[in-house]
Amino acid sequence: MREFHIELEVLMQEFSEAAGLVVGVVNQLAEDPGTASASLIAQVDATDSEVRERLRSLEERGHVLLARQAPVGSDLRRLVAILRLIANIERTSRHARHVMESCRSIEVFSLPPDIRRLLESLARRAAEVLQDGLEAWTTSDALAVIDLGEPERDVDDLQLRLLKAASHSPEVHGETRLALGLTARHYERIADYGMSLARDAAFVVTGLRLGREPLAPHPGPGGRSAES
Repeated sequence: MREFHIELEVLMQEFSEAAGLVVGVVNQLAEDPGTASASLIAQVDATDSEVRERLRSLEERGHVLLARQAPVGSDLRRLVAILRLIANIERTSRHARHVMESCRSIEVFSLPPDIRRLLESLARRAAEVLQDGLEAWTTSDALAVIDLGEPERDVDDLQLRLLKAASHSPEVHGETRLALGLTARHYERIADYGMSLARDAAFVVTGLRLGREPLAPHPGPGGRSAES
């Protein structure tokens, strides 16, 4: 079992590093949603390719480890969570690329000030949720998912406000309005995947899935909580 735990820790570390690359890109995009320089576009594309390659290797090794070792308890939860989150981080990277593509078709600097502020706030808030979700995962913080509830609601609210403002603005037309809607959707999904990191951190620690079961420890013998 010692070899299993070493390999599991390696998978955990490598997954966190790959997710960290995506978080870094999303943070850069959020710093200035209007920036779509050639160098940043190249960086986003390169990061997406590297992340996908790393995650596919992790997924293959994770399934082999699961099949050969048949772990139980918290070890099984950690491995299952990694395999589940691999797909989410890959999707997050894809959404970051789509944000960049949308930004290239939006003349952000020419947007009405209120709409630009909403876009910037949405980008920053979504990036915060993603970064805090990764921190919850790497530190095994089971309570972070509760703390992230309000920031995630902020993202949903900002998305709706941005869509409403764009649809009612006489200065925003056709393709720009569509691009803003797509960008808002991509940021909303990025925040969702940040929440999934925090949710799976809680799952690993407690064995429960927030939203499906109450976040409380299982009762053990004599009414005390039991942890695998």
